Parts: sequence; structure tokens; C-alpha cells
Amino acid sequence: MLTRLGRLAVRRSRAVLVAVLLVFPGLAAYGAGAADDLDLSRWSAPGTESVRAGERLRDDFGTGNPNLAVLVTARDGDVDSPSSRRAARALAAEVTRAPGVTDVTSYWDTRSAPLRSRNGHRALILARLEGTATATRARLSRLAPELTRTTAGLDVQVGGQEEISRQVGEQARGDFLHAECRRRRPGRRWCPSASRTRRAAGAVRRAHPVRTG
Repeated sequence: MLTRLGRLAVRRSRAVLVAVLLVFPGLAAYGAGAADDLDLSRWSAPGTESVRAGERLRDDFGTGNPNLAVLVTARDGDVDSPSSRRAARALAAEVTRAPGVTDVTSYWDTRSAPLRSRNGHRALILARLEGTATATRARLSRLAPELTRTTAGLDVQVGGQEEISRQVGEQARGDFLHAECRRRRPGRRWCPSASRTRRAAGAVRRAHPVRTG
């Protein structure tokens, strides 16, 4: 079978080359977003003490380590000022209402010194996002932009283990696709940006959804 295919490719080399050149761009766009249809994983080693402790917390106490951190910077320079305190508590309540978010702990509710910077300019809201890595990072792709803001009283940034992993994954995918474009078309002056590539891949996936087992 393979021998016959090889001989056919040799005899019809020009036709095979043209077919590859025609099909490859579509396959590349289709495969660019395949990562969105696969299950992600977390950086953990099954059986280690930290993993067993996390499983114990989850199974016996219904909790776990916080994986979402919201960094709040008071624009007046004091996280304990009345205006900063009111705005930060409203933000913490917003985080609590977000779908899938549990165990919200903020400096303004606990007055815990480790959650406050030494100069009093910044403080933290910690929370836990429940679910698989795939579901959690999909949720963060919507939640992080909603929480990130600059208002009259606060500057708000989103971080934590899951958000860092999400951003690293998006950046790596965009860089890989851009590098592939440069490698395959070295003379090309323009290659699509990561955001443009993601939009194109998403359009292809919506037209031809990938089904995974």
C-alpha cells in the first residue's frame, strides 16, 4: 500500500506539491486552535505530599489553596483609608459573586498583615477557582478582564497560579504560530499576530467543530 502511494507521489510529484500547498493553509488554521478543544493539566506530580495534602483539603474540608490573587493598589496611597476600604470591600463582594469562585479572603475583612504591603499602598484579595484546569482557565479568560480596572480609587490587577498559567499558554501558542509563519515563509514581511491568529482559528473551529473523546 505505502509502496504504491510512494510511486504515485513520485510520478505525480507536481500535482502532489500543488495539493499540499492548497490544503496546508486550511489545515494550519484548523489546527491552530486545537489546544482549545483539549484538556489542560496543572503542574503537579501525583503522589507527592503537596498533592496528597490538596486532595485531603478538597475531600475532607471542601477547600484548598487559593489559586486566584487580586492585587489592589490604593490610588490615594493608603489601603486603610475610608474610600479605599469601601471600594475594596465592594470589589471583594464582586469576586465572591463570580461563578465558580469560593473561599474569598481579603485584607479588608481579615486585617491580616501578610495580605498588605509594608508601605500600605497595596493589599490582596485571595480566592479559589473550582474545577479542572480547562474549565478554570476558560472562566478566567472572561473573569480576569472584568476584574482588571483602574477607577478613581483603585488600580486592580489579576494574578495567581491559574491566571499565570493561562497567560503563559496563550503567549506560547501565539509565539509558536508566529515562529512557524516566519520559518515557512522566511521572506514574508508580515505574519499574523497572536490575537489575529486566535480569531481566525476560532472562526474555523466554529464552522468545523473538533470532537474529542
